[in-house]
Amino acid sequence: IKDSTHEHNTPVTTMLLALHKIDKKGCKPVYLRSLQMSVRLIGRVYEDLSFLMLKSQVRDHTQIRSVNVAKKVEEAIEFFSILSENRRLEIIHSIEPCTIKADPHHIELLIKNIVDNSIKYTNPGGKIEITLKDCELIVSDTGIGISKEKLSAIFDRFHRENSVTGGFGIGLDIVKTICQIYGF
Repeated sequence: IKDSTHEHNTPVTTMLLALHKIDKKGCKPVYLRSLQMSVRLIGRVYEDLSFLMLKSQVRDHTQIRSVNVAKKVEEAIEFFSILSENRRLEIIHSIEPCTIKADPHHIELLIKNIVDNSIKYTNPGGKIEITLKDCELIVSDTGIGISKEKLSAIFDRFHRENSVTGGFGIGLDIVKTICQIYGF
């Protein structure tokens, strides 16, 4: 139930914000794209939960193909644009071309969870920097931070440093698992 709730939380919040914006400001293409991406995300919850259950296996080797990581990062930035706008977050990005062999859904999930975490834990009015250089993804922010002695625990399932902000503590476990699968 916690896994399912976590996976639904971001797209449902994005859909509600987009609908609110449409109601107040009229329909803009970015709001429609956010709604479309949110619906697709909700439709993949079953796959995400299956991924978590199988954990150490790549689900289907036929899904391994060339993935344009730069495009996936740009799509994530666009997907989260309404959430970041609502929190008055400035997102600065520098994205260089990068193509890897992987399951595209895994890469989307990895990027989504990293960016989502950054948005959740950055105070309103803060800044997030997303860099993709030499196929290395770096997301930094002006968020609440975390002490060095607690860094290794943030990748443990259900671990949360802050019980007020954020989800249920599975996003970075997903990131860790995907990184282990591909040797990132």
